[in-house]
Amino acid sequence: MTRSIQIHVKYCDEIIRHADDFRYTVVGAYTGIYPVSEFPVLVPKICFNIEIFIPADYEDFYAKPLKVEVTKDDEPVSNIEMQPVEKDTVPFFGSGEEPQTLVCNLHHTVNWFPLDQECKLRVRLSIDGHIIAQSEPLKVIQLANDQKPVN
Repeated sequence: MTRSIQIHVKYCDEIIRHADDFRYTVVGAYTGIYPVSEFPVLVPKICFNIEIFIPADYEDFYAKPLKVEVTKDDEPVSNIEMQPVEKDTVPFFGSGEEPQTLVCNLHHTVNWFPLDQECKLRVRLSIDGHIIAQSEPLKVIQLANDQKPVN
């Protein structure tokens, strides 16, 4: 039985990478809502801390490129393509009875992101044009006049 791929995304203002490869700091994380005072707006930077969990028995991961796309209302705005890997070189987590899983952590930034109306931002994964997983959205909303924006 093949388990599904999972994706979790933290949307934020900045990701600080530390000297070692195992630590990073997420700054200005959003909890599902990105409020703006008015449209159109040009967002100087938005960062995506992307965690992908791939079961060891997901064979397409070893044979085909994995596309990681940032979308705005389901239209691609930015992407990263991960090339297939050799199965015996992957550091899987899990042992014994526990299923093995590869955990990938990607940091992606989009600079000068134009927003002209309320929308939903997501990160989705696809192989051969088939969407295999997508994140929960970050909803871009316009605040009422009496509310204070974060940007």
